[in-house]
Amino acid sequence: MSGRVQFVKTEDGSELAVLPRADFERLKDAAEMLADVAAYDRAVKANAGREWISDEMMGRLIDENPVRVWREHRGFTQGELARRAGIRQGYLSMIEHATREPTTHVLRGLARVLEVDMDDLLSNPDDGTESGGGTIRSKASRGRRKPLKADKHPKRR
Repeated sequence: MSGRVQFVKTEDGSELAVLPRADFERLKDAAEMLADVAAYDRAVKANAGREWISDEMMGRLIDENPVRVWREHRGFTQGELARRAGIRQGYLSMIEHATREPTTHVLRGLARVLEVDMDDLLSNPDDGTESGGGTIRSKASRGRRKPLKADKHPKRR
């Protein structure tokens, strides 16, 4: 601050500080920064214990098969994930290459092992929408596809 602050008393007895515009702008910027820091601290506290993913990971989840992305992110080999989820490695490979769709039971097992929601393992089809959707099969559906809601959100745990 330049130190050229003047104090003026109004008719009602309150005091005002008059300062150069550059000093005012610096004080205003500092106050906005403090408000941003406080908002960030509140968001971090509200999301404690959740997993945050990087922009790179988010891009991979959009562009690649999410089962493979989460498997690699968690450090599993195909064989290890398949064993823990109770399926064959070949079946997992087909899921990751989108040549076979998982049943709800298999998707639930993969999600459990990868510590994500089932929705996080569904691919976004190239349908021109941002959130997309997906299909899964349940054993009860006997091959019929069941559309899912298209309300996926970024994974934060």
